This record gives sequence, structure tokens and C-alpha cells, in this order.
Amino acid sequence: MKKLLPCLLLIAISFTGLKAQQRSVCINDTLRLTTGLDHMTGNLDTIGGLDANWTVISGPGASQLSFPAPATVLDQYSGWHYTLPNSHWISPFTFPNYSQNNVDTPYVFRYAFCLGQQTIINLFMEALDDDLIAVYLDGTYIDSTTVGYNFVIGNQDTFTTTRTLAAGNHYLDVNLYNFGGVALGLDVQGYITSLYGLVTDTCCNTGGSCSGSAYRDRNGDGERDKGTTGSPVDDGLPGWQMELTDGTNSWHKTTDKHGDYSFVNIAPGTYTLNTSSPAGSPYATNTIVIGKQNALRKDVAISNSAATAVKDIDAEMAYFKAYPNPATSLFQMDYYMTESADVSLHIENAQGQTVMQVMKDITKEPGTHHQTINVSQLPAGVYFYSLTTDRQYNGRFVKK
Repeated sequence: MKKLLPCLLLIAISFTGLKAQQRSVCINDTLRLTTGLDHMTGNLDTIGGLDANWTVISGPGASQLSFPAPATVLDQYSGWHYTLPNSHWISPFTFPNYSQNNVDTPYVFRYAFCLGQQTIINLFMEALDDDLIAVYLDGTYIDSTTVGYNFVIGNQDTFTTTRTLAAGNHYLDVNLYNFGGVALGLDVQGYITSLYGLVTDTCCNTGGSCSGSAYRDRNGDGERDKGTTGSPVDDGLPGWQMELTDGTNSWHKTTDKHGDYSFVNIAPGTYTLNTSSPAGSPYATNTIVIGKQNALRKDVAISNSAATAVKDIDAEMAYFKAYPNPATSLFQMDYYMTESADVSLHIENAQGQTVMQVMKDITKEPGTHHQTINVSQLPAGVYFYSLTTDRQYNGRFVKK
């Protein structure tokens, strides 16, 4: 028996060493909540790319987005005075400007994490938001902000809580509301900490995702043009069929109102992305590689002739941009019209009084239009604009 002890001791040491190695890889005492940050490399995500750690799981039905989908990483909007250090803003959309209010139904951003055992966790989170957020942990309310400019220096919101959580999957949800009809975005930085039991993102979230848009490539250059430099707007195409397959299994999505699609929680591997017209005619095939905890964006350019051939009238999406905000002397608007219409534009003060009638029933043709408004004579304050084209745009801006 004595001769066996060294051997048994060696086996025990080897097993203990393996457990320690597994713990060092998967178990951590801190999880980062930072938006727009690649948690595997520590590098900031690319502007216009996707955040692999935050998923938009739901939103207003009127937006007709494809849920769930990874959040889009944004550059700082002109009206947002600040970005939290080593982070980026995120949004459900590819642009921060958003002229609609969603005071009843929020866009829900989710950060998922898991625990290897029951433990006490501590949450500390700072957030910049336009305009209001409410925060929940596993569906239990933590706190919310008030409507205001929650995106200026020194005005970030802070959320803290301490909870005992069981082993398994858990969810931190941030509900984002827009009250001002100008822009929509979220910027988060913070931590979830515990003495033991937190499982790192790379071990908890084993799947990846693929999101993108099918869009009308009007000039055939293979690049999605936004209409800001005189080029036509390459609008998203709703109703196109997207199939993701590994040769054995297949997943299907239809592009939403904005031409967007999203596949989430997909095992790492090489896949084929097939794109077909709303009528089911095959159009394009692409090979894509999805990695672990990776958010891949793949846009599909549809030739103008192919898009027109399916008579996709609803594909003529509205493009609108109002900037800078705040404004000092000049306030500008870019907008796209799908058909000829009479255009009117007026500006009201906070009391609802019209202070500028910029245009009234001016006939304009389809295409991209640019309007510059001289607001230098207006007193400092908050103003509201109303632009009527073949669509209606309402929003606010600040005059400094």
C-alpha cells in the first residue's frame, strides 16, 4: 500500500492542476459590460459593425426590425457630447438619427451571462442614453432614468445592485425609449463582479451571429451609398429570402422593412448564405465563416435592375438626416423622396409657436434633397421641426 501512495498523489496533483487550468480559462471574478468593445481582444469594435455582447431582443412593432439581432456600433452623434472611455455607442439601427418616438414600447438591449454555481454578484453600470432607459436583471427592475439630456459630460446615469443568483443563465436588460424624436443610442460601461462563479463570455456564449442587409445597389459599385455626397440612396429591400446552411441544417429569414436580417446563436463554422428574391428566385450565394462569440455583418448588394424587376415598391425606404445638433448658426437636413410631392417645413419653439416657415407646398421631384436653415437669429433653446414630404418627419434640435 505504501508503494501506491506516490502514484495516487501524482494522479491527484494532475487532476487538481486540470481543474485549476479550466477555472483560469472559464471562471472569472469580473465580467465587463462595455458597449462597442470586443471582450475577447480588448479592442474597440469597428464603427458600423456589430457588438457581439449586446443583443437587441425586441422593440416597437412599427419599426419592423428583425429581432433578435446584435446591436450596431455607432460613432458619436453630433448631439451626444460625450462617449464613455474605451467604448462606443450602440443602436438597433445603422444610423443614430431617429425621428420617431417609442414612449410605450422600448428597444430592449440584452447582455447575457452565466454562473457556474450559486453566488452573490455585484453590478455597477454607467450609461449614457438618448433619451431614457430602465434596467432589469432577470426581469427584476433595478432603476430608470428621467427624460433629459443623459448624454452630456458629467450626466451619465449610474445603476448598482447586489443579488444572490443561482447557477445557470442570466440576463441584464436595458430598455431604451426615445422621447425627443431626434436620435436613439446607448453607451454603457461597467462590471458584474463576484468572488466565484462568473463564467467568461468566451465560455458562456459559444455561438456567433450573422446580420446584414439586402440593399438596392443603384449605381452598381458594390458599396452601399447613403446619399450624403450626391450619390443615390441605396435603400434596404424588404421581403428578400435569406437562407443560412451548413449543408445539413438550414435557417431561414425574410428581410424586414429596412432590408435587414439576422441569425443569432449559430455554432462556429463555415456556412453558405443564399439570397433569393421575394418570389423565391435565387439571386446570390456567399460563403461566410462564423466564429465563436463573433458578430459578422454581411450585406448583399442587389442590382438596381433586379430590385426593380420584382416591383418592390415598399423597398423605397425613407432616408433622413438632421444635423448638427446642437446647432449654432446653420441647421441642415438631408432627405430622400421616392415620388414627387409638395414639401413643407416649419420650426416651432417650446411653446408651440411657429418661429420659421422655411418652405410651404414647394413641389420637389424624387431623389435626394438638401436644405440649409439659418437659425443664427433664434434665441438659445429647444426647437421642434416638422418636415412634410411624401413622408412626415418630426423632431427636435437645440440652438446654442
